[in-house]
Amino acid sequence: MTDPAAHALTTSGLRVGYGGRKILNGVDLALRAGAVTAIIGPNGSGKSTLLRTLCRLLAPDEGSVAVRGRALSTLRTRDLARELSFLPQAPTAPEGMTVRELVARGRHPHQSLLRQWSRLDATAVEAALQLTGLTELADRDVQTLSGGQRQRAWIALSLAQDTGILLLDEPTTYLDIAHSVEVLDLVDHLCVDLGRTVVMVIHDLNLAARYADDLVVVHEGGIAAQGPPDAVITARLLETVFGLTARVVADPASGRPLVVPVGRRRVHRSDHPHPEETGDTHVA
Repeated sequence: MTDPAAHALTTSGLRVGYGGRKILNGVDLALRAGAVTAIIGPNGSGKSTLLRTLCRLLAPDEGSVAVRGRALSTLRTRDLARELSFLPQAPTAPEGMTVRELVARGRHPHQSLLRQWSRLDATAVEAALQLTGLTELADRDVQTLSGGQRQRAWIALSLAQDTGILLLDEPTTYLDIAHSVEVLDLVDHLCVDLGRTVVMVIHDLNLAARYADDLVVVHEGGIAAQGPPDAVITARLLETVFGLTARVVADPASGRPLVVPVGRRRVHRSDHPHPEETGDTHVA
């Protein structure tokens, strides 16, 4: 039996599809509490579909999702919003909205007709701004921020929502490598230092391997592999799932797996035999 205290989110027999097409076909998962889990896989494999199903934006055709042992289907929307927050890919803020106003939206699940804005809400917003390094930018228009700053502002909104679980759909989309590392360092801080559970979809395999405690590999509607990066990232898996010929070496900075693609051009001869040696005379 799955221990609700050990797992933040679980799925059982999850089948999801739309437009007459099956996207996920019988997915069973148990995602660890207090860890960073990265969902990886080829384009169109169902990564974002899985993430959106985990937060009830998509309803499964069959199977179930549970948060801390409680079925999502039994939770009221407001109660679910107090359990987990979801940051979609490339979100946009209304024109003229300041960073503080954006972050304050994270407090909506905690308000009602009987409970309006309070000092507790203001404290949560200021704490979220401080944690994400945005205090000095709080009165800036969100649209004037850099890509990395904007993404931190949206993560601050999720922090102000004060949930133990954060779901992030491609948090480094459209960011350069420096801003991607900045955002993922923040994700690591939230998990390691603050005990949050983070589940994120990410395309960059090397960033996923460096920052995730666990990887979930989605392929052809199912889970091809799940576990720590050292166990999951292998040359065989890269070939089978991504159609990529690559070497897997130790990242000199982190010791985690580092994927080094082997293409058809500009590679060392020992990695890429001459066409005469393979019988392949195709010119790329």
